[in-house]
Amino acid sequence: MDNPVLAAPVVAILGLIVPFLVSFLKTAKAAAWVNQAVALAVCIAAGAASVAIDAGPGELTLAALLGHAGAIFAVAQTAYRVWFAATPLNARLEAAVFGSPAAGPAVAVVLAGLVSVLALGP
Repeated sequence: MDNPVLAAPVVAILGLIVPFLVSFLKTAKAAAWVNQAVALAVCIAAGAASVAIDAGPGELTLAALLGHAGAIFAVAQTAYRVWFAATPLNARLEAAVFGSPAAGPAVAVVLAGLVSVLALGP
């Protein structure tokens, strides 16, 4: 990461945008694993954008991509679980799309995201 001062806000902003993108892209008719794959693909794309903004498009390495994508995933999961999952708006949206509200927070997913953030390190 060439510019950690720029990287943190970029990751935070993209991480807050990702849950909305995933909500638009997931469908009720798809299997759960398909919707999870969509979320992962959006995080990887956001990670690539974050690396391009932070270090430049020529600096896209696997390590940088995984670090940024993991951090964005962690921010997105945390934002979703803390600020959005328990809201009446989310319950209505999930009921409209899936027929019933989704299951509660996946602690393992949030912890995996936290490990990714710690992997970014200074």
